[in-house]
Amino acid sequence: MKYCGEPQSPSEGEAAARTAMDPRTVLLQYYPGMDPDVFGPVIMGSRGAVIAGTGLGHVGQPMCRVLKEACEKGIVVVMTSQCLGGTTNMNVYDTGRDLISAGVISVGDMLPEVAYVKLMWVLANSESAHEAKRMMAEPMANETGNRRCVL
Repeated sequence: MKYCGEPQSPSEGEAAARTAMDPRTVLLQYYPGMDPDVFGPVIMGSRGAVIAGTGLGHVGQPMCRVLKEACEKGIVVVMTSQCLGGTTNMNVYDTGRDLISAGVISVGDMLPEVAYVKLMWVLANSESAHEAKRMMAEPMANETGNRRCVL
C-alpha cells in the first residue's frame, strides 16, 4: 500500500456535534449534452446544488445559463470535478469564468460526494447564501487540498 500525501493531525479542542442537514440539496454529474430543460427544474427546486463538472469543473453553455439563473435566485451552486484525483480550475474556459462571475463556488479537489454532504450541513447551519458560499470555500475538516491516493 502506498499513501500519497501526509497524514493529518487530529483536531484540537472539544468536539461539538451540529447535526442539522438541509435535504433540499442536489448532486448532479454533468455530461455533454445534458438537457437543461430536464435538470434545470431540479436545480431550481433546491437550496443548493453540487455539480460534478467535466475535467477541470466545466459545463456546456446551455447548463451554464441554468446555473447562472440559479445563482441569481439565491441557490448556492458548487462546482467539483468528476476526475479521480482531479481538481477544479474554472478559469480555463469562458463558461467557467462566466460561472465564477455568476457566483458558482469552485471547491478545488473536494470530492463531489463530500461537497454534497458539506453543502447540506452548511445550508442548515448558515444564515444566508453569502455565508453558505463563504463556508463552502473554507476547509473545515481537511476536506480539500489533502486528498491521499492509496495504491
